[in-house]
Amino acid sequence: MNILVVDNDSNIRKICKSLLVKEGHKVFQANTVDKGLAILKKEKIDCVLMEIMLGDIVKNGYYILEKINTFPKDARPRGLVMTSRKGILPEYTAFARGAYDLIHKPFNNIELLAKIIKCKNSALKNRLPLKTTPQLKQLPHKRRV
Repeated sequence: MNILVVDNDSNIRKICKSLLVKEGHKVFQANTVDKGLAILKKEKIDCVLMEIMLGDIVKNGYYILEKINTFPKDARPRGLVMTSRKGILPEYTAFARGAYDLIHKPFNNIELLAKIIKCKNSALKNRLPLKTTPQLKQLPHKRRV
């Protein structure tokens, strides 16, 4: 899976890259919104792992979510938001703007990997043709004894 990590903290980017590469993912990194959007235009990205607050009050993680939502649905990467902000407002805002999931910093590596797997499974599920699901002609009946 191709994953883009957008965070202005180089340590977070390094940790994420190291962890995700070990799991077999290809990882792209950006330290600003503009660099992240440039990578999104150039590469086929499946999941964007992004910090909400990137230092710019207008161009931040929420802005990236809004841009992701303009992609065609079958090519839209999943937005996985990272935040150290506590409370319901950052979560509500992230989900209202189209986040697929959210993880709080500092995060547990297993928790991050679980959310990445969830993104991967969702992406695969949504890209499968509908014809792969067998259709029942008639519902099976239970016999009463």
